[in-house]
Amino acid sequence: MGRCKGNAENDCATNTVFSPLSIASTLTMLLMGSSGNSYIQLRSALGYHNDANDVDINGAYKFLMERVKRMDVEAGSSILLSIANGLFSQKQSRFTDDYINKAKEYYQSEVNELDIIRNPYGSANVINRWVSDKTKGKITNILSSLPPDTQLVVANAVYFNANWADPFTPDVTRREDFHVSSSEILTPLTMHTHSMVAYIENEELGCKMIGMPYKGEELGMFILLPTEKQGLASLSRLEDKLTVEKLEHMFSRMEAKTVAISLPKFRIQQKLQLKNVLRGLGVTDLFSPSSADLSRMTSKTGVALDNIIHQTFIEVTESGTEAAAATVLNLSRDGPSKTFAANQPFLFIIRDIPSKAVLFFGRVVRPGDATRT
Repeated sequence: MGRCKGNAENDCATNTVFSPLSIASTLTMLLMGSSGNSYIQLRSALGYHNDANDVDINGAYKFLMERVKRMDVEAGSSILLSIANGLFSQKQSRFTDDYINKAKEYYQSEVNELDIIRNPYGSANVINRWVSDKTKGKITNILSSLPPDTQLVVANAVYFNANWADPFTPDVTRREDFHVSSSEILTPLTMHTHSMVAYIENEELGCKMIGMPYKGEELGMFILLPTEKQGLASLSRLEDKLTVEKLEHMFSRMEAKTVAISLPKFRIQQKLQLKNVLRGLGVTDLFSPSSADLSRMTSKTGVALDNIIHQTFIEVTESGTEAAAATVLNLSRDGPSKTFAANQPFLFIIRDIPSKAVLFFGRVVRPGDATRT
């Protein structure tokens, strides 16, 4: 899945959360406005198949965005999910009408022009208010200011709040040991339940995984836990081995089992500056005024991307999950009860099961609200 070793923005020893779906939709919206080498570099980084054309790609995201909106309405108060894309440009760097129409149609994007040169602080506040509104006030200060020469900012906001299909019982939540490493033990509030969930063990990866559905059972949180009890070292080895293909293989073979689950409550908020990440993937032209080709987005030359900012908030409690930033299961109900005690660092994935889209991916190394022993 891509080791975090050597990446200062995504260090292995820290909690991490981001939304692959929302980041990909933002970058694909940029792809729709780029041409030439800028287009080639970005498309390569996104990993789209050669036989997928722009119509196919944009249509797929339109379907997903409409699905998210429909899911939000159909689930009522049990699931709230919103993914918002916003493009903010300096006034003189005007977007073409064709690009604006496509961004709204396929990505439900909001396009705004700001006077960044004359009022960089005020422009940053406009973006901050937009993000705060889209995340129900969970993320309030994504920008402190903008450099006055900023031409284009891409902002993305995700908000997710869902109730478990089978909630944990608050009465049995208690502080228990969580082994970050052999020398660091925390005592977070740990939730308990005994219920039927999707389950699999994988000897090759040295892990087991459960899938806990949210109400409506189209969305679920999947937790990968190393079987070795060596804390962060075990998680690092799992991350070294894990690939998208191996993860999909596990999803396809999960079975319903009765499982005794222990899971710490956790809360993570993270801001990611994606400029260096994209450069590492070969996307360089978009950030250079002399090389960027955004001619399908704006008629003005010399317009380059200043940065891509992604901030996510997530909180997991007894009733469900709040966050801001499958293959059909083979259900076989036979077999003895399993135990799943997440008392050491683990990975989590929030996934739309029918479409296989990953809404959130994260790592819990130190659960929030934990105390040291």
